[in-house]
Amino acid sequence: MLAKQLGKRMQHRICSFLLFSIVMLPLHAAASPIYHTVVFWLKPDVSASQADEIIRSIKSMAALPMVQAVLVGTPVMSDRAIVDDSFSIAFTMIFEDAAALQAYGADPYHKKIERGHNALCCARCDL
Repeated sequence: MLAKQLGKRMQHRICSFLLFSIVMLPLHAAASPIYHTVVFWLKPDVSASQADEIIRSIKSMAALPMVQAVLVGTPVMSDRAIVDDSFSIAFTMIFEDAAALQAYGADPYHKKIERGHNALCCARCDL
């Protein structure tokens, strides 16, 4: 419910590649990995092949040395009110620590991928 409310508040404030990003630290964060989650709402005119290319490029970032794992996919439609299935694509990347996440943010390949997706994304398209 909180994520859905947060998403609604953000829908008109953010129009960039990084539409909704969450960095989660497990409760025992001393030596635990960092989970970085990004949710995309693509513009209505984005084709299936363009969406597939976004997914492929996200998966390709698993090759970056600071990335431990990449999970990416599309929503599973649900009739449950608590489930927000309005997004187009979401991914979670796992990093060893905050320094690895920072290195990812500054990585030239990541920045290239980010720039390539900016034009295809909107804050929350009214579909």
